[in-house]
Amino acid sequence: MTPDDRSPIRDEAVFREQLNRLLLRAHMGGITVSGGWPCENTDGNPSWDVEIFRLKRTRVDGISAANGEREVESEQTVDEREVDDE
Repeated sequence: MTPDDRSPIRDEAVFREQLNRLLLRAHMGGITVSGGWPCENTDGNPSWDVEIFRLKRTRVDGISAANGEREVESEQTVDEREVDDE
C-alpha cells in the first residue's frame, strides 16, 4: 500500500473509478471477481462484506444501459439483475 492509498476519497466518482480499476485489474490477473468478499479491519475502522455480481449488459435501441456506449452487435434486452455464470 502506498501513502496515497491511505488518503481519504471524498468524491463518489473517484471511488467508483478506483473500484472499477481494481476489479478490472483483478479480472485481468485471472481472479474470478464475483461472490462475497469480507473486508475486515482490525484497527478500529469499520468492516464490510462486499457482494459482487457480474452483470449482463442491458441493450435498448442498440445502447448499453450499463455504460451508455453505442452497441451494434445485439439489440437483445435482458434483466439488469440477471447474473452471468461465466
